[in-house]
Amino acid sequence: MIIRPETLTYLDTVEQFAHRTFQLRDDIAALMELAESRKMSRVFDDILFLAKFVSNARTVISRVGLESEETQKLASELKEQLERTTTLLRTIVKEAPEDLKLNFTTTYLTLGHENMANLFALLYELSWIKNYVLDRGGVSPRERHS
Repeated sequence: MIIRPETLTYLDTVEQFAHRTFQLRDDIAALMELAESRKMSRVFDDILFLAKFVSNARTVISRVGLESEETQKLASELKEQLERTTTLLRTIVKEAPEDLKLNFTTTYLTLGHENMANLFALLYELSWIKNYVLDRGGVSPRERHS
């Protein structure tokens, strides 16, 4: 898949904002390109929102544990939103070139401990894009050309 220079520049800016280099940058760029080329930018924005929720909820649960009723509710919500996130990711990659679809399916969207770790890593990096969007006053990736 061809990644446009604008997408790479946008990711450079987000990485500078986050003070980190994305380990999954190529997959994030491909996902952004797929979403934009298939007129699914809103779906991508929803994934960003959910990525931030999932990452934050996972951090809270890891730190606090599941002993309280509140964190049990949070864990239930985390599971529900994680399922929603994977559905949205499948929607974007459904019509992708076969090699890209296979990469996303086998790396992030198949059941298994390693795949779940990969998915959480992807969502964590996507959450930084959402942080950047919020810091810029809600300017989403699809508006990055403005």
